[in-house]
Amino acid sequence: MRMHITTIYRTYDGDNGRSRPSYFSKLTALQSFLLAWRRIPEQNRRLIICLNTPRMPPEMERLYDQYADDVRYIAAPGNTMTYRQSLRWVDEMPRDGLVYFAEDDYLYLDYCFTEMVAAANAFPDVDYFTPYDHLDRYTRRDEWRFGRPEFIRVAGQRHWRVVESTCSTYAARVSTFRGIDGLLHLGLCYTGRIRDRLAWRLVQGVGPCFWKVPKRYLMGPVPSLATHLDVRFLAPMIDWNALAASTPDDARARL
Repeated sequence: MRMHITTIYRTYDGDNGRSRPSYFSKLTALQSFLLAWRRIPEQNRRLIICLNTPRMPPEMERLYDQYADDVRYIAAPGNTMTYRQSLRWVDEMPRDGLVYFAEDDYLYLDYCFTEMVAAANAFPDVDYFTPYDHLDRYTRRDEWRFGRPEFIRVAGQRHWRVVESTCSTYAARVSTFRGIDGLLHLGLCYTGRIRDRLAWRLVQGVGPCFWKVPKRYLMGPVPSLATHLDVRFLAPMIDWNALAASTPDDARARL
């Protein structure tokens, strides 16, 4: 039986002022997401678009109308508010499937989702997956682990390793998220902003949160399957410039 995956793709018509690469475009990001997303069989996927603004550019609205199973508008402003609301929708999803929370400023390789599903099937003891090989893994040395076992595994066409944290774009097992983990993520939304690193340390029970049980694993791919489009933190080993340049033509041919 194939695993079901639901994506909640949160977007709005502005930008947050990050340092963007020259090729940054929310349309290109959405196109790359859809090109990867449609490799999952239709009966095993559901896409929810979560809008923080009532209107989006027409070329993006066309893609929502064509490929989204549901489009929801959240009137409350801000990334934290839409994320907080989206966490509550997990109860609607198949308990034995995955939920993927997606921000709108990522670029995806074509096989991102098939690889993540392969990893979820291969590693039943792992509850969280990120498609993003964050540059932090190679540049910082303050990832306190307090004796947590580290390991690398292989699934599909990637190595997967335990990582300390990621951003607010990740996949989770619905069965896990319906318990205390979902409440922890939701609770941290009330601290003024989304505190990604604290959330992941708390959920996994690492660093200053070593006391937390049950502990979880968050795993990420090597090389990356996607990148956050912040020029300071692009995932290594992938020519993202070339991918961004080819995505519009691929979208015209396949979407």
